[in-house]
Amino acid sequence: MVAHMRMTGKFIVCDPMDVPSKYNRVWFHLSSGRLMIFDDVRCFGTLEVYEKLSDSKALSKLGIEPFSEDLNVNYFKSKVASSKREVKNILLDQQIIAGLGNIYVSEILFRSKISPLRRTETIHNKEWSRIIKYTQSVLKEAIENNGTTISDFRRVDDKTGKFQQFLKVYDKKEQPCPDCGVLIQRIVQQQRSTFFCPECQH
Repeated sequence: MVAHMRMTGKFIVCDPMDVPSKYNRVWFHLSSGRLMIFDDVRCFGTLEVYEKLSDSKALSKLGIEPFSEDLNVNYFKSKVASSKREVKNILLDQQIIAGLGNIYVSEILFRSKISPLRRTETIHNKEWSRIIKYTQSVLKEAIENNGTTISDFRRVDDKTGKFQQFLKVYDKKEQPCPDCGVLIQRIVQQQRSTFFCPECQH
């Protein structure tokens, strides 16, 4: 089975007497007697069943994993070095690197001190190295804090994450940059909100 959570999908494991919400779309009865529920407020999520995972076209198109040893400067250069696309949109492209979402990409670029508007053809090796470093450190920190709950995200035990407490720019429009004090700006790229510091990020 291949699940795509989209905007608000999540799995919750619970006892039958503790079903958490009215947005439960699919129920799986586990051998333990508990339930695993696919919960999705907006109904954008999908579940697809295959005899073999290799039959999934979506999985076959996914890019490299963020913690892969093969994620390095040469990988990015081979994929996007001559591209005129903006770096934020490249990092959100699941066919280039799998699993990065909008919140984390804004945080990665802030910590890397790279503008989300930069064309990838202008990014140098040291900057790609910073992007890789902070991709992994931001994700590691988010995992250690059980994810980021801004609106709908819940862990599998239906508890909220805590990484939102450590966000530096995401959803911080017109708040002071934690590094320089200049106000954080919000722009829209490919119909998604981007938050960045116009002073720190170049």
